[in-house]
Amino acid sequence: MQLSKSTVVLRTDDIIKLVLIGLLAIHFIVLILSFSSKKFLAMISILNVGLAISVLVYWVRKYMITGISYAGVSEMSLVIGEIIVLISGIMLLMMPHPANYLKGAHYLFFGIHILIMILFLAFMLFFKMNKLF
Repeated sequence: MQLSKSTVVLRTDDIIKLVLIGLLAIHFIVLILSFSSKKFLAMISILNVGLAISVLVYWVRKYMITGISYAGVSEMSLVIGEIIVLISGIMLLMMPHPANYLKGAHYLFFGIHILIMILFLAFMLFFKMNKLF
């Protein structure tokens, strides 16, 4: 089968680049909106919980499909970190007056998520990979 010149073919890494750009755009929109809104903490908590759920769903799907029963230390530390983000995000959203350490942790998680997405996008843009995962 021969493709015409006008046919656009999206590879998996192109789709992931688009998703990362979209996620970064959402994070920066929330950051910009925070200057005019008092709901910044709730917005970043929702973003943090959403990212934690997506990472955990990906990880569970990956291990259910491949059937691998052992994960490396770095991968398990990522999963445990995202579980901590998920639990603390749910706590922050449920509490009427959250503690200051919980607020500070979510500002930190928000910054870490942005930094990781920027670094991952830069890695994908500058290095060519044959297979992503």
